[in-house]
Amino acid sequence: MAAPRVAVIVPTYQRADRLPHLIAALETQTLPYSEFEVIISDDCSADRTADVLAELASRSPLNLRVVRTDRNSGPAVARNIGWRSTQASLLAFFDDDCLPTPRWLEAGIAFFNELDVGIVQGRTIPDPSSPLDPYSTLGYKTVTQSIRGLTNRYEGCNIFYRRAVLEEVGGFDETLAVSLISGGRSYFFGDDSGAAWAARRLGAGDRFAADALMHHEIRTRGIRWYLRWALLHRNWPLLVRRFPEMRESLWFRFFLWPRHAAILLAGAGTAVGVVWPPGFVLTVPFLAHYLPWRLKKDEFLGRAAEVVFDVLVMGSIAVGAVRQRTPML
Repeated sequence: MAAPRVAVIVPTYQRADRLPHLIAALETQTLPYSEFEVIISDDCSADRTADVLAELASRSPLNLRVVRTDRNSGPAVARNIGWRSTQASLLAFFDDDCLPTPRWLEAGIAFFNELDVGIVQGRTIPDPSSPLDPYSTLGYKTVTQSIRGLTNRYEGCNIFYRRAVLEEVGGFDETLAVSLISGGRSYFFGDDSGAAWAARRLGAGDRFAADALMHHEIRTRGIRWYLRWALLHRNWPLLVRRFPEMRESLWFRFFLWPRHAAILLAGAGTAVGVVWPPGFVLTVPFLAHYLPWRLKKDEFLGRAAEVVFDVLVMGSIAVGAVRQRTPML
């Protein structure tokens, strides 16, 4: 029996309750079932994941298979085990906190009719059915993804590869993931980005598929999570050192985000303004971005939290830049 043309690979860890919804969403795909298979790569979950997946595989009309890592190793390892277990020529990836819309798969693989295309990034928006508002004035308390065009990260939450391309670059970067083990737990940053940039270096073309729409879960997070996430940004300079061409996607080839430049200018403007008042004009970009539109406590708290987070990210990047001898901020 010939291998399906497309394989959908989903790494999962400790998300047993969400898996039935994920499989149900894949069952609504407009692409015929005969043209794709689904591989759930269980990253050694300790909850009910194995039982839930066994039950789903027994009753789903999908061509559904389950693979499992020997130990919890992170999404790069889980993705690699997943795609290497199939012979499909096209590979579609998303994460277990996402739900694909019905035309996701069909729209994503359509771009591979162009022979130069090796990577397709899909559109990802916060789940519109969630009771949480990702754009509220206290949005710093929620975590989600909003990807509305090609990014410099090529996030694994909604990405497609030609198999030959992923084989040539060796899959997702497991060594980069290992470098981010912190405090007894593994945190991951850049393994998906590294694979895509390696593929681009080899000449793989990229496209953005607006109709390959994914809904990303909105979750609440605490202060400790945000602190850890900010500190992980120290790995950005490592990525830029490995792939200097990434500088073209940085703001003025130096700043991760334009607002980092605004913070730096505000600091300089405040220092200068104390002795020469016209220097305060340098704080205008900062005020334009961070000042709340309405004089309400919640909005001030939200903006203040955003400033603190961005300053922590800048500090983390600065540490990484020194270690990697790769200037950026």
